[in-house]
Amino acid sequence: MVLTKAEAARAMYVDFEGNTDTSPTLLGVLYRRDGHGDDEVSTDVVEQWVVEPAFFGAVDDQPGSPTGASDLTELAVNIVRKAKRDSRRIVSWSMHDVQKFEQSLGARRRMPQALKHRHRNAIRTAETWAKAMGLADGFERNTQATYMRLVGYTVPDTAGAGTTGDSLREIRAMLETRENDWAQLTPNKRERFARVLEHNWHDLHGMRAVVMRAAGELDVREPKR
Repeated sequence: MVLTKAEAARAMYVDFEGNTDTSPTLLGVLYRRDGHGDDEVSTDVVEQWVVEPAFFGAVDDQPGSPTGASDLTELAVNIVRKAKRDSRRIVSWSMHDVQKFEQSLGARRRMPQALKHRHRNAIRTAETWAKAMGLADGFERNTQATYMRLVGYTVPDTAGAGTTGDSLREIRAMLETRENDWAQLTPNKRERFARVLEHNWHDLHGMRAVVMRAAGELDVREPKR
């Protein structure tokens, strides 16, 4: 289903970072505190949760540290509950991220159903907008990076596509040789994890920029509830 402008403004945007052959490493969440959808950055809440135990040591009191470390199931439950309580949608790019949520929730009573009701796939809104604006030909429509370029969202080279997978693998490999002691990581590996956080930050804000632009220009009427 296509998001309305009001839903897009109030939504909780979620994005995982990790490797395809492992459980997720990081979950980023972006939403606006006041829910009114204005453009002031001060209203933004960005949370970046480490969900892979080997990386829990990344959470410390240093500037730029992740928000915290959490079991993914507990975190997913809290996000779904907040979305229900605040009447927000949970938005991800494609179904990949929400499937990670579903797997973590397992057979928990009513939670998977609540997630399904709250979730919206950002691609549906973006594709509908692209077709309506005559932009749908000549590019890979479901690629978030393509849509971010269409709306003028610029990502620094250090945080662009292809910067996270190898970094996480190399950090994980070093941790395995050093008893998962984050303090023993080299400065280079710490810097590379900081770039993973930066990449996740831009994925979240870029996704919201695409959805807000698309929903606003489509001028979709609020659905009846």
